[in-house]
Amino acid sequence: MNQRQIAENLGISQTSVSMVLNDPLTRKVSSDKRQQIMNYLRQTKYLLRNHSGKTWNIGYLIGSTLDVNNPFYNRFFTGIEKSAADAGYNVSPVILCHGCVWKR
Repeated sequence: MNQRQIAENLGISQTSVSMVLNDPLTRKVSSDKRQQIMNYLRQTKYLLRNHSGKTWNIGYLIGSTLDVNNPFYNRFFTGIEKSAADAGYNVSPVILCHGCVWKR
């Protein structure tokens, strides 16, 4: 699938699609249209290609003693994941295990 096909499927300009593909945070495209494009890309599992070497991945560390069921932390991490996903990023939480023994 290419930019022209994406634009035709969404009924928007190829220029708008191009701007969002090159910079998912661009302010040159309205937030509604940008969100529409990003949702379509997620639904079709379109791979965002970026020639700058940017991975579009975000990882964050969570200590094993943190109560992730606490409403504060639940909302905090949900907010991180939603904001990142809206901008086209993949989020990977990593839980640190204190005192764990790793065997090979």
